Amino acid sequence: MNPKGFFLTMCLAAFLGWGSFASILMYLNPASYYPYGVILFYLSLFIGFSSILSLAGFYIRRRRQVEKVALLDSFRQGILLGMAPVFSLFLQSRDLFKWWIVGLFFIIVLLIEIYSQIRSK
Repeated sequence: MNPKGFFLTMCLAAFLGWGSFASILMYLNPASYYPYGVILFYLSLFIGFSSILSLAGFYIRRRRQVEKVALLDSFRQGILLGMAPVFSLFLQSRDLFKWWIVGLFFIIVLLIEIYSQIRSK
C-alpha cells in the first residue's frame, strides 16, 4: 500500500472508530445492551486508538525509514499500543486492574514486538 492510501484508510478508520465510540456513549448504554453494546464499545475504542496511533507512528518515522517498512511498523505498533487502553478498561470493568497484570500485558506486547523485529531482519 502506498503512503497516501494508508493515510486515507487510517483517517477513515479513525473517523469511523471515534464517531461510533461517541455515538455509543451518547445514544446507547453499553451495559443495557450486554454483550453487543459492550463489544461495540471496546471495538470502536480499539479502532479509534489503533488508527490514531498508527498515523502518529507513521508521521514520526516517515523520514527515517523506507516508506513500506514505516507503514508496516507503524501499523503493527498502532495495533499493539491500541490494545493497551482497551485492555486496561476491560480489566477495570471486571475489577481485575492490578499493576502486575498490566505489567505482564506490557511484557507480552514487548515480546511480540521483539519477535517481529527479529523476524523482519
